[in-house]
Amino acid sequence: MPNRHEDATFGSRLLSSARFWKAIVAIVVVIIVLGGSIRGFVIQRFTIPSASMEPTLKVDDSITVWRPDA
Repeated sequence: MPNRHEDATFGSRLLSSARFWKAIVAIVVVIIVLGGSIRGFVIQRFTIPSASMEPTLKVDDSITVWRPDA
């Protein structure tokens, strides 16, 4: 017959596991939100649509622009 100490340990492990997964989900959500904010407001990616920038940039080249004032 299990004693109370073993039951309490099992319950605390389940609680710890639930807290662990909640923390992991919260961290992932924060990373996604920060990544989207940085991508949208700090840096921006453009694709060169025409030959107007040749010979430096070719059509369909991709550039990333730093926008610290945005």
